[in-house]
Amino acid sequence: MDTKVRQLGAIETQAWVDLHEDPLVLIDSQYTIMAANQAYAAAYGGEIASVVGQKCHAVSHRSDEPCHRHGENCPHRTVFATGRPAEVVHVHFDHAGHPDKVRLSAQPLHSDGRVLFMAERIRRVPQQSRAAYADLVGLSPAFTTMMRELADAAGSDIAVLLGGETGAGKGDGGSLSASQRAASARPVRGGRLHGHPRVLVRG
Repeated sequence: MDTKVRQLGAIETQAWVDLHEDPLVLIDSQYTIMAANQAYAAAYGGEIASVVGQKCHAVSHRSDEPCHRHGENCPHRTVFATGRPAEVVHVHFDHAGHPDKVRLSAQPLHSDGRVLFMAERIRRVPQQSRAAYADLVGLSPAFTTMMRELADAAGSDIAVLLGGETGAGKGDGGSLSASQRAASARPVRGGRLHGHPRVLVRG
């Protein structure tokens, strides 16, 4: 523990996590919370000191065991096993014990070629988006990237073009992006490109 704390201190960890407005936490390979920002503490424990040093599953899931042992896709397992980012939807419990559906974006923090910590960013799933999220499940790097980009696009005014073969899930992705934009009061316009030449769509 002392070695890890020194490593964290060397990169001014608390200052880094506090830069994030969404709840953000750093977790080690043993599921121990090494650092948390104030937004995370407010959501799950009240004070930063009350969550640092605890197991992540004990804080957010109110469980003595990691979430994968209860059938959930655990981003911790993916990040530490593959060294790749992961994005999943979970049900967390806030400081008052109320369940809430959240989207977890997990990123590996590497040191000397190995994953030292996992940074986990937490965002609430808007009520309008929950049905769409239920239809989108995946852990591959491509899926994780798509989910992150859909969420980022929904929070902006840029136009989004979803491409792919029939049955690839473009409609579900569009529904998710539209519901997130509706939640942020941004305009949504839909359309189809059936019959357009491939070169035109790509251009």
